[in-house]
Amino acid sequence: MFVWPPAIDENTVFLDCTAISTLPGDMTAAECGELDVAFVLPAGADGVSHTFREFSTNVYFYEQIFVGDMLHHLLKLVCLLWVTTQIFFKDVVNVALLFEFRDFNRWLLPLKGEETENNRHVLLIPAMHTSMRSSSCP
Repeated sequence: MFVWPPAIDENTVFLDCTAISTLPGDMTAAECGELDVAFVLPAGADGVSHTFREFSTNVYFYEQIFVGDMLHHLLKLVCLLWVTTQIFFKDVVNVALLFEFRDFNRWLLPLKGEETENNRHVLLIPAMHTSMRSSSCP
């Protein structure tokens, strides 16, 4: 099943609904009372038993990808540039060489006495490979 946005983690907090100061965000005591009971602590020194309820929230990918200080973002930028240049020098240059080789073959065919067919659509195969490789880079 495809779920969007992708959740990368789940935060689980155990809440004591009697202590309103510990409730997250704008949750009310009534909403807290509707949550599932996780465990109950027996009466302690204060003579009151405490019921803890489980509250879970998803941590989404987009909430965590931009977390960090300036040095962390600089490192991400360096990695992005590194991967981009590696793709360029490895894949794009190889495909450009393939285009040159293919053009050389078309030029050489008439010298060998063979007829050249108008099949330039074959060049779309390496072009599609290049576009797919550059769009799905890690």
